[in-house]
Formats: sequence, structure tokens, C-alpha cells
Amino acid sequence: MKNLEKMGVQEMNSGDQSASNGGFFPLVILGVYISSKVMAGIIIGTFAVGTVAGVAIAASE
Repeated sequence: MKNLEKMGVQEMNSGDQSASNGGFFPLVILGVYISSKVMAGIIIGTFAVGTVAGVAIAASE
């Protein structure tokens, strides 16, 4: 702990800890969550279009 004190790191009290919003990592997690939902929608949409096109082609023959 003395090495950290030499570098100017201070211990946070409970009030400081509860006021902290977490920094950059919650934004990264939110971005991954949102982009995974978007990609899932794109994949499902592409599958649905391909299925409809396949059924339309099979019905026309």
C-alpha cells in the first residue's frame, strides 16, 4: 500500500465509491450489448429473406 501512496493514490471512502459511475467500462459493455442485438436482428432478417425467397422460387417451378 505504501507504493501506491508514493504514486499519489488515495483510498476511497464509501461515499466516494457510491458516487463513482464506473468509468469507461460500462460504456463498453453497453456498446457490446447493443451491437450484439443489432447483429442478431440482421442475421435473423437475412435468414427470413432467404427463406421467403427460397419458398417463392420453389413455388414458381
